[in-house]
Amino acid sequence: MKISDHISSRAFWDANFDELDLDTNSNFIITRVFDYGKWNDIISILSYYGDDKVLETLINAECLTELGLHMASVIFNTNKNEFKCYTKKPFRPSYLQIKDMENLSESEKTDFINSLKSTPNVSKRAFWGVDFEKIDFLKSSSGVISRVVMHGSIEDFNEIVLFYGKSEVESVISAELIEIEQRQKKFDIPKLDNFTKNEVKRLKNRLKKCQEKRK
Repeated sequence: MKISDHISSRAFWDANFDELDLDTNSNFIITRVFDYGKWNDIISILSYYGDDKVLETLINAECLTELGLHMASVIFNTNKNEFKCYTKKPFRPSYLQIKDMENLSESEKTDFINSLKSTPNVSKRAFWGVDFEKIDFLKSSSGVISRVVMHGSIEDFNEIVLFYGKSEVESVISAELIEIEQRQKKFDIPKLDNFTKNEVKRLKNRLKKCQEKRK
């Protein structure tokens, strides 16, 4: 049975997707889908493997992203302390950073899981010249962040901070500032032109706002 008949290839960018076997590679497939898959992929593996098999695999997984762990905990109504990866804390870096669902009511948790998307809820304002519907927001994180920082609304900015995490956004902004500084030195430009001044000002303001969210 082909894996592509059941789930998308989104979570398997570094694997030969078509050669994966649903039964032989079950543990790898289950953990990857919870970490990086679409909501429909999660529904599909629950249907294919059954709740017991999926829960057992996740509980015994050496590593899960924070999102994967949150999803497993809420879907199976199981305390995070029961997951091996939580007691050992070897989390993989996650593209998605979500609020702590332990503070939400059961109905709020359900609403959150049901509304979970694979893309940030941003406007098309910053993405002229590209096919917005075809953007891979996980693989193109740096480009998306740069566009939103420079051209998006404050609402869009707050959304990508929530979606990618503060550290990722800060890293991209800092890299942009360093690139501008290096460009000035390379071409021996003593003063910033007005356009670059505004660019630097916006980057620094967004960086400051991002850092304030840490407090």
